[in-house]
Formats: sequence, C-alpha cells, structure tokens
Amino acid sequence: MASFCWIRPLQVGHGIRRSFQSRALLCTPKTRHPQKPLLFLPTHHRRSPSTPPSPRFTSSSTIPIPPDPPGDLDEAAQSIRCGLRDFKHDKWGWVIYRCSYGDDEAWTRFQRIINDRSRKDMAGRGFPPDLANSLEWTFVSDRASLDGASKEQLRSYFRAWVAEAEKVEQPRATVENGRDATKAQRYSFFIEVDEEALRSVADADLDNPFDEGWVNIVRCGEWDLGPEAREEERKRENIPVEDVEGDGDEGWMRISSHMVGPDFYDAIGYLPQDWYPFYRQPPGLVYW
Repeated sequence: MASFCWIRPLQVGHGIRRSFQSRALLCTPKTRHPQKPLLFLPTHHRRSPSTPPSPRFTSSSTIPIPPDPPGDLDEAAQSIRCGLRDFKHDKWGWVIYRCSYGDDEAWTRFQRIINDRSRKDMAGRGFPPDLANSLEWTFVSDRASLDGASKEQLRSYFRAWVAEAEKVEQPRATVENGRDATKAQRYSFFIEVDEEALRSVADADLDNPFDEGWVNIVRCGEWDLGPEAREEERKRENIPVEDVEGDGDEGWMRISSHMVGPDFYDAIGYLPQDWYPFYRQPPGLVYW
C-alpha cells in the first residue's frame, strides 16, 4: 500500500495538502463510456453527521423496511446512526434535482434504480429498520425552474431550501459541541441529474458494474463561489487564466450512480479536506 501526498486547490489561490494511504488506480475499462476514466479510492469510513422551491417532489421513504439486522452493526450504518443521534435528526439522504425533461419513462426508471439499489444494499447488510426507514432520497421535478438549470441556479434553490428545511424536517435538531447541524450531508450536497446523467443510468446495463452510469454531486458550501467571485479571486491572487482548470468550479464532480447510497453518504463531509481526496475534474468519473 503506497503512501502519497495529494495537493488540490480549494479555490483559486488556495491549497490543501492531505496525506493518506491508498491503492488508487486510474483505468479506462471497456464500457459504453470509454472516455470517462474511473478513479478507484480506498474504502474508509469516518464518524460523521449525517421543500425545495415549490417543485413537485417525491419521497423514497415509503419503500418497505428491511428485516432486523444481525448482532454486528455495519460500520456505515453505525456511523450514520451516530450522526443522526448527535444532531437529533430523523432523516438522511440527498435532494436529487431533475434537470432534463425529455423522457418521463427514463426518469421513472432512474428513480427506481436509485431506490432499489440502496434499499437492497442496506437490507443485505442488515441495516436496522429504523435507520433504513429514515433514508429519504427527495426527487425534485419542476420543468419551469429546473429544466437545463445551471449549477449556480441549483445552488441558489438549494440554499433557499436548506434555510427552512432543517426546521421542518428535523424538529428535534440541536447544535452540540460547536457542530452546526445544517452541515450534515443532507444539507451540504445535492445530486444533479442532467440529460447525460439521466441517459447514462436509465440506459445502463445493470449486470455490468462498469456500465451503471453516473450522476453529478454538487457541493454547496460557503467556499463555493459564483463565477464572478471566482474571477475576482483569481485576479486578486494573480493566478494566470491558463492555470485555472475548467471554469474554476471545483465544487462538483461526476460519481458512479451506486455511490448514491449509504457508504459514500457516510464518507463524504462538507469540509474541503473531506471533498478533495475524492475529487476528480469532470468529465473524469469517480468510482468508489
């Protein structure tokens, strides 16, 4: 197991250094998306904590509860449960925005795949019924505001939702030991499903683990600056334009669709040092 040091900019002009043990491997398997390299990262867990604007949304919390777990509680289940208990939260899971409206059947299939995969995974690993039942993927559909929406627009909608959601969803929530409950994963990230992502999942070969499709996970933290603010900071730090990757927005990435589940939900955190060990600039794909 090789030890190496990974340096990524947090935003233009800033940096972070993180050393860790990894069996990282870059490869390009023969799939329907050969141009998307996969980034394999080590399995690790940490103890972590865990209505968008008027759109129509559906909840996944009506899925049947899995059977009682065996004696030894799964590590991810234990970590998520500890986060819920610490924050006095009753719900976990991400908001998933539909940003493509050309195929309703594909969207229905997408929702079914995400729900069924995560529920079967938890049932097979013996997640306690109360924890499995408190998972909610909140699927949001609103053609008028979300069709083709930019990530900045989605962040604006999401921030407005977060401002009220915790009060409504988590009435028992508290702030303990200086930990802000609004920084739980449910209120720090959301999933964007654009046309490419929708097609990649809905048309995937579910029997091929390298052809399951992807989604975009978008971070929505205080350091996720808008394009104007990113440009101002670039100029202030005297960073040449050619040194900025893409549009300079490192607050989103493509992740394999199976990562919309308990393991990655547990592993990812809202701080930059939790984000960058996974980060790969799109169109690169993170497979974990």
